[in-house]
Amino acid sequence: MNFIELMLHPYGIYTTKNFSDEKMDILGSLFSDLGCPGDSLDDWIFDDNKGLDTSGNSVYLEKDGLNIYLSDLYDEDGNLDMSEDLSKKLKISRINLAELIDVWKDKVYEKKPKNVTITYEDDIFTITTSD
Repeated sequence: MNFIELMLHPYGIYTTKNFSDEKMDILGSLFSDLGCPGDSLDDWIFDDNKGLDTSGNSVYLEKDGLNIYLSDLYDEDGNLDMSEDLSKKLKISRINLAELIDVWKDKVYEKKPKNVTITYEDDIFTITTSD
């Protein structure tokens, strides 16, 4: 099972505590970036007229059929990294990403738990929280 653990800092944002691999760290960065509900991603996920790619502060997202690929926006040297190498990208279905954002809004953004864990098992990402 792959995972990322995020923790709430006193100034109200989530940062990475622990992760199983670099791809999960990318997913954690996306949710750390969101902080707020992520309404702009809600519309973008399913509406291809809003573009096939977008980015946050540190994560690049691109649509491919029913899936979305997430990758680091910058390489280790701080340069834009628009690599086509799929081995560096996290693949998630559009539906699963939308579900994660909904859970993030309800369980994380609204309630501010101290710890958030996102796991990947059997091709599904899930969020759990604890204090």
